[in-house]
Amino acid sequence: MPAYEWADAALELGVTPVRVVHLTDLRVALAEAYAAAGRQAPTYTDATPAAGTGVIRAAHLMDLRDAVVALGTAPAPPQVVGR
Repeated sequence: MPAYEWADAALELGVTPVRVVHLTDLRVALAEAYAAAGRQAPTYTDATPAAGTGVIRAAHLMDLRDAVVALGTAPAPPQVVGR
């Protein structure tokens, strides 16, 4: 799986403001990880807020956390082996 290109290359605690693009980046990167694992992308409580108008809520972060945990604990899909 190739490296993901983040909107902000580096984030600094207490300096970098949280932006909707950070939530979008995390959702896209997680969808790519699910695809690489042969799984369907996770669903979320609600759509990603629009940049500049939305609010990032705790539910958005909990959805991401739950999806990461589910990806790490799910059994691998069966492999099809040629004859």
